[in-house]
Amino acid sequence: MATPHAVLFDSYPHVKAWWESLVARPSIKKLGASMAALTT
Repeated sequence: MATPHAVLFDSYPHVKAWWESLVARPSIKKLGASMAALTT
């Protein structure tokens, strides 16, 4: 995770695992790409 709050996720292994499984989903990847396109 490339945010200033990554240390919080690293402190909680179960939350980190949940987050990693969430962002691995195709729909979340698609959403992230759409959001990135809006910010550029």
